[in-house]
Amino acid sequence: MSRQIIYSNSAPIIWSTVDEAFNRINDNFTELYLSVGGGGAVDLTSLSTNVIPSTNETFDLGSPTKRWRDIYLSGSSIHLGTAIITSQYGAVNLPAGSTIGSLALDENYFKTIAVAGQANIVADTGTDTLTVAASTGIALTTTAGTDTLTIANSGVLTNAAGTGITVSGATGNVTITNAGVLSTIAGYGISVSGATGNITIANTGIVSVITDPGSGITLDTSTPGTVRITNAAPSVPQNIFQTIAVSGQSNVVADLPTDTLTLVNGTGVSITTNAGADSITFTNSGVTSFAVSGVGLSASAATGSITLSNTGVTAISAGDGISINQSTGTVVVTNTRYGFTSIAVGGQSSVLADNTTDTLVLIAGEGIQLTTNAVSDSITFDVTYL
Repeated sequence: MSRQIIYSNSAPIIWSTVDEAFNRINDNFTELYLSVGGGGAVDLTSLSTNVIPSTNETFDLGSPTKRWRDIYLSGSSIHLGTAIITSQYGAVNLPAGSTIGSLALDENYFKTIAVAGQANIVADTGTDTLTVAASTGIALTTTAGTDTLTIANSGVLTNAAGTGITVSGATGNVTITNAGVLSTIAGYGISVSGATGNITIANTGIVSVITDPGSGITLDTSTPGTVRITNAAPSVPQNIFQTIAVSGQSNVVADLPTDTLTLVNGTGVSITTNAGADSITFTNSGVTSFAVSGVGLSASAATGSITLSNTGVTAISAGDGISINQSTGTVVVTNTRYGFTSIAVGGQSSVLADNTTDTLVLIAGEGIQLTTNAVSDSITFDVTYL
């Protein structure tokens, strides 16, 4: 398009507002040259001077519906009314008293709340709220007028030691120490239990002593805490065995003075008692001797057990046409040399023997006659004519 010069006080274009003029220009022209004070034209794509409105606080840059896309500024400050927004090292600095919504941005504030040994609490946004929660024995009171938070101990306020107990609160903790009984040890026939915090002493041994009439036993309890048992019948044996023990077996213990030990016959054993001689006889009624009569076998009874040993054949080797299978503990001898296990016909599937007793059956086809001879073990094939 050829260059045209437009004056604001003459035809062909006269506008009432700057905004209307720029709208018309943007809609009709690709290039705009303005005459300033009757001098040369102004190229808006390449300015060499300041752009200053002719009247203070009257004209706008862009409109709500037609906005400039980006603004590129190389200076370090923006004057917005009386406030100055500055830039330093890639960061924007807002003037004191600036707000985000209704929240004022103070110069000094804590963003992180830290407690030793605990995870830090960090504000996620400028409107984030820190909530203080009370635990057992703690009461929280807030006063909005004075901006205070009061933390009070609503649990233990004082502590008094009792008998055998000492209390220490020097570290802020209440420590209760037993300065009296520290341990209990059970004696013979006595057990101690402190599971509930109490000490219970229980007699787990003798709780009473009773004498039977005519037993020859008397009791003397004249000495406090002592029970004396006296045998008034010297004829009663003083030394006896109360326990019968067998190595590797449970002990047999007499439960009462009248308890009886009973001997029971086991397999191959007979028991005979003789009251007159006060004797018990154990007899082996099972195997009394063992004689080896098999070929290649020997016997040993040195340890009280009978051991059979094979001193004859210890191995079998397969010969010509013979195979041996010992996997099941038995020896199976199989003739693998003679006999056909497969019958093959050219162009046909082979006929295989499934086992040693399997039978091959020959079937006569059309025009064929089969004749068997059991004596000569032969089969004759004859052709029959139709």
